[in-house]
Amino acid sequence: MGNVTTTAVEKTIKVDATEPVISDFKYAIGSAASSPIINTVYLNRKEGNTLTIYGKYEEDLSLVDLTRLSFAVSGASVSPTLTFYSDSAYSTEIPASTETQTAYWKAVFSKDITAGNLSVSGYNGAGTLKTSSICTISVDTDNPSASNIKLSDSYQPSEGSSYYINNTNKTFTISGRAADDSSQVKSVALAIANTADASDYDIKDENGVVTTAGTKPADKTNITNTGTATNWKFEGIDIKTWKKGATATITITDLAGNTKDEVLNILFDSLAPSTEHKIDDSQKNLEFRIGDAPNDLGEPDVGGKYSNGSYGSALTMQLRGYFPDNADGSGINKFYYKTFNNLEVKIDQNK
Repeated sequence: MGNVTTTAVEKTIKVDATEPVISDFKYAIGSAASSPIINTVYLNRKEGNTLTIYGKYEEDLSLVDLTRLSFAVSGASVSPTLTFYSDSAYSTEIPASTETQTAYWKAVFSKDITAGNLSVSGYNGAGTLKTSSICTISVDTDNPSASNIKLSDSYQPSEGSSYYINNTNKTFTISGRAADDSSQVKSVALAIANTADASDYDIKDENGVVTTAGTKPADKTNITNTGTATNWKFEGIDIKTWKKGATATITITDLAGNTKDEVLNILFDSLAPSTEHKIDDSQKNLEFRIGDAPNDLGEPDVGGKYSNGSYGSALTMQLRGYFPDNADGSGINKFYYKTFNNLEVKIDQNK
């Protein structure tokens, strides 16, 4: 008989009955910055607008198995481009073969991913499966809309036309409402472009010769919305030193990344209108007339000419005249007249 030798081998067996944890979900559409996920993520299917999901994969006792992380939409398997990282800044990439208790992952899905409930599944080193719901994917291809847009202290001759403002003595507010039928409004931004040329700011002498080259004020961006996404308001817009005009672009973005631009063309009018008086040989005014008397050619309802010191017997008066605005002005809004009883008065031409 041969000799038999028995050697005792000691092994430690660890039991891991816990599930791995898959959490900290964030998303991004296209090249936009990431945002925390709140129930539903909206896609617009536009070219380049991939869906990127970020998450954390961890296991306290055994290791996480990076090779077995998988995704599904409403139970159907989907295969994104998957990358793993060792840090929450997603800056240091690691291979899927890495043995670790904590890893961060980034999954990039096609813009055509099916709508439905997106989930992720993973295993720990003990082979325990964990499935976590990430979000509901919904499709929104409709642009948001804007309404009730207002520019304070402005005049708009007709809907869709330019706005006139006197920009020299106050700041302005642009406000309005935004809505989206499919998802919801995410943000509203305002940018104001200076439409004048640099030469409009040149300083000239009395002969029109440029003595100092002008400096054109920069466009205005990153203006703060002091309202909400749906009732937005941009206050304290200061363009007092600007010349000629401006273009204000309001950009509304919904949760799916759809955008809508509303453009306001703004013209500056800081010159007051001035009346024109044409005088005939008798020093009577041809433009400003009183009453409904015929003119020199017998045309009725024109009004009689007047001169300083004129007298009349009419108990009521019809006044008319010619009061043009400047060539690039906004037009005449209101006329004001005042009558005086036997008094010689000084008229303030600025009122």
